Amino acid sequence: MRPGSYYGSDLEEYYSTTMIREGDRSEALAAYCYNELCINLDFNYGLKAIHGIEAFPDFDHYFFAAGIKNDLKSRNSLTFATALKDVCEFYFGDGHSNYYYNSLYLGVNTEVPMLHVGSWTETSLRNQQYKEARQSHYGDTVPAYEVTSDGKTAIVRFDHLTASDKNAEAQIAGRNTLLANSGTLLNSYVDKDEDTYETMAMISAVNEKIKDDTKIKNIVLDLSCNGGGTNHAACFVIAWMLGYCKFDFRNPITGVKWSATYFADVDFNGDYDDRDSVKDKNLFCIISPNSFSCGNMVPAVLKASDRVTILGTPSSGGTSCVQPSCTADGTIFRYSSKNVMCTVKNGSFYDIDKGVEPHYSINVPANFYDKNIIQALVNNITQTNVANP
Repeated sequence: MRPGSYYGSDLEEYYSTTMIREGDRSEALAAYCYNELCINLDFNYGLKAIHGIEAFPDFDHYFFAAGIKNDLKSRNSLTFATALKDVCEFYFGDGHSNYYYNSLYLGVNTEVPMLHVGSWTETSLRNQQYKEARQSHYGDTVPAYEVTSDGKTAIVRFDHLTASDKNAEAQIAGRNTLLANSGTLLNSYVDKDEDTYETMAMISAVNEKIKDDTKIKNIVLDLSCNGGGTNHAACFVIAWMLGYCKFDFRNPITGVKWSATYFADVDFNGDYDDRDSVKDKNLFCIISPNSFSCGNMVPAVLKASDRVTILGTPSSGGTSCVQPSCTADGTIFRYSSKNVMCTVKNGSFYDIDKGVEPHYSINVPANFYDKNIIQALVNNITQTNVANP
């Protein structure tokens, strides 16, 4: 596994400037590495209850029962790395837990094998049908913003929730770049991690287009291929839809619960006003099994608001914020943290790991991306709601 952008550019320097000690680890380091891994997960892994791990006193007993304790304590670097990858991607299998980068004892160029295929990997392979259906319909350029033929419904789609620390001036510049040339750039990066295509600038851009088009009555947020991203971007999108965003969390280890409320200055003019939201429109959100993590959290909050109609098929959950971590020997991995995203009902906090159920099903993947079908469905729902308030 080679260093990548997930953990920042410092990884390249880490691997290129640090002395590589390829080979077996000492007995003491192997034992320390194992014990540290156990206590790390004991205090920080957030999905112990729903994965049945709470049936064991601690992770040491869990690893023993699973038959992988000896491999996790092995002096052999590849044996340890293979077992850790299995823990993250098979035993946890929650989509947020992954093996990332080798220790310097193993070496950057060594490929760590996958012993078992986890449930998340199987799900991901199955759910390629949605991306294939979308590409079959649109080709390589998937529009981030399009309007149905009757001019009443705007469809907004993107695959990554990205955020940065750009100030308002930089965000405005990004928005203007996306709007230039009739939105050519805006409709070029739906499925790409592009710096210019940062979620806040993108939402600001489509908001401008919607505010300038008085015919638009309905907004459809298409998250059917959205695998998640950052909470900050998710809050921005929710606030744009609802006028505000209330994010709820629970720590299953300590029992602590907390909430945070956000408003979004979507047009970056320094004021919070009606131009920052589309809450006055008829609101819809399309989801599929590809909608994961914050791509699952956004529709969960939207549905809980009772203001947004959810279309599609159930989303795939992903309830915990991601926790990057590192073992004592320098192996880099990540797991589902103790910060569990929730929705609140009657004062009770419910995690969203089972995913979101749609109000109206769309059973054929190709229909997710047929603008005429979406237009007919939205018009039928809005007319029914008017007739039966």
